Amino acid sequence: MSHPRLQGKISSWLARLHSSFQARQGTNLIAGWYGFLGVSYRLYSSMNLVDWLPHGEPFTGGNAPMQVPLPLDGASKKFFHVRAIH
Repeated sequence: MSHPRLQGKISSWLARLHSSFQARQGTNLIAGWYGFLGVSYRLYSSMNLVDWLPHGEPFTGGNAPMQVPLPLDGASKKFFHVRAIH
């Protein structure tokens, strides 16, 4: 059984990690997440949820919300995900 204080911190961290937001701005979708200080993040895109390619350059978190514009380039469907990299 884990320590209750530690479990609370982990739950809080997971809630912040999974909270994301999106908005549309012109021809872009603005995606966002909470960027932890010193953690690098990389966006990936896919047309089929199987083949994922890096999208742009990595970003470094600053202990604040991060926002990235994602172009809506006329593709019938496009998927994105963010991964913390080391």
